[in-house]
Amino acid sequence: IYVSTSLLEPADVEEELADLVAQARSRNQRRSLSGCLLFSGGTFAQLLEGSEEDVRDVMKSICADRRHEGVRVIEETSAAERCFSSWGLGFGGPSLYVTKAIRAAVRDADNGRREGIENLRRLMIEFTIDRPR
Repeated sequence: IYVSTSLLEPADVEEELADLVAQARSRNQRRSLSGCLLFSGGTFAQLLEGSEEDVRDVMKSICADRRHEGVRVIEETSAAERCFSSWGLGFGGPSLYVTKAIRAAVRDADNGRREGIENLRRLMIEFTIDRPR
């Protein structure tokens, strides 16, 4: 899971997010990646799943993307199975609840705690349960 700060102009957010999500879904499908992207309160949070090599390659391009800055990995783990296996990229947009969850995850990561990170992961999973792609 990484978090970053948006550099999107408020007037362009909707169009830029639509482009970002379309590009990411296409890229993820080509690389057999899955995951979830949340955007709220000027902050991105994304969980990526796939081979370590593919995730690392995609993270390089994510870090270079002009639409955000301060990319910070708050959790890096291996999992026996994917949470988002049928999703190229689940997406959740702005809400106060999402903003608070992202901030809590970052705060807990800063303090060596896992609770906020686990809550953010559960929130991402909830966004994609029983929803059309």
